[in-house]
Amino acid sequence: MRLEDRIKTALERKLSTPPATRGSWDRVEQGIRRRIRRRTAFTGAAVAIAVAGGALATPRILNWSPDLRPATAPFAVALASKISIEGVPTALAINERTNRVYVASSGRRVVTVIDGTTDQVIATINLPEPKPRTEPPFESQAYSLLGEIVAMHADNVVFVAGFDDIYRINAADNTVRPLNLDIIGGQLAGLAVDQDLGIFYFTWGRDIVAMESDGTVLWRVDSGTRAVGLAVDEVLHRVFALAERGPLIALDGITGREVGSSKRDYDAHPLVPMGVDEKRHRVYFGEISDRIHVVDGSTLGHIETIEDIHANGLHIGLGILLVSSDTREGFSEGVLSGYELGQRRPAQRLALPSRAERSGDAVVAGSGLPALASNPNTGKIYLVSPGTGEVFVVTV
Repeated sequence: MRLEDRIKTALERKLSTPPATRGSWDRVEQGIRRRIRRRTAFTGAAVAIAVAGGALATPRILNWSPDLRPATAPFAVALASKISIEGVPTALAINERTNRVYVASSGRRVVTVIDGTTDQVIATINLPEPKPRTEPPFESQAYSLLGEIVAMHADNVVFVAGFDDIYRINAADNTVRPLNLDIIGGQLAGLAVDQDLGIFYFTWGRDIVAMESDGTVLWRVDSGTRAVGLAVDEVLHRVFALAERGPLIALDGITGREVGSSKRDYDAHPLVPMGVDEKRHRVYFGEISDRIHVVDGSTLGHIETIEDIHANGLHIGLGILLVSSDTREGFSEGVLSGYELGQRRPAQRLALPSRAERSGDAVVAGSGLPALASNPNTGKIYLVSPGTGEVFVVTV
């Protein structure tokens, strides 16, 4: 579907639903709405059928309870298998339509492709070598590190962030193209996707950038501060950017216009784990001081703080808040905790090895379980373990 059609569908959905914040339409948004109305005035019935059909054809990622009470059906998590991959895995993403899992590994700068049906490695994609850098405090070898990775379902495209650039992978033939952003190490801190609109977002220093799947920049805005985390509410079509030791900022995902910011500042760190409950429009994110904050995505008001949770990774999927962390006791073991929505105590905990033992010495390649994702079509959760060089497959 073309971007114009995706925006039209999103606007039609907005027009049929009361806005979360009154007065949120600005002149840019109104102009888009007028153009869409003029183009679709003579085909209103066809558009309505198309919108309804698209809603039926696009499965919702999350299956939420209608309120804050815990889900009535119990759940249990169990380790199903482990997948060995090249390099040090640092991030992963899932294309729910193709059931492919993409794992970014630092050091060797590769992306491993896993078949989600068999949980077997089917391809390894090599990324270009980074440009030599000497800017302090980042030595040249630091640019071999890879950060976050996201998959765009409909377009079958994967974006992976490095310290040097963002790379676009055409998942149909696994060809790689750098975006040539000339990034200075540490500036890139977050990736996110609105699957309904087919728009890819990333933070670049103080800027937040929206891009089509082919690499065309749609808008770029200065957030006024360094953004260290990014998340998207695909129902409100809002982009949430968390400032480093600052507020949570909300942008309109279509126009890039700032909707508002939280009154409260947060002690966030680079690559802070974030997740969105799209049914209740709640934004979850971790903080340095072992806590998770919950913010209303409509009003940006603070709802609550869940204490004593060291979140290396955070993901909301399968109707569960999933948090990966380490035990802080030598980092030899990682823990996956599942929280029923609205509850502060984990309903399920699963211990997983986060470091391999070789001749009695722990591998120094990493600790904890920093990244995880789930596929609602298979009921599987995937976690990376840098220390063991493995991907854990967990079933619910």
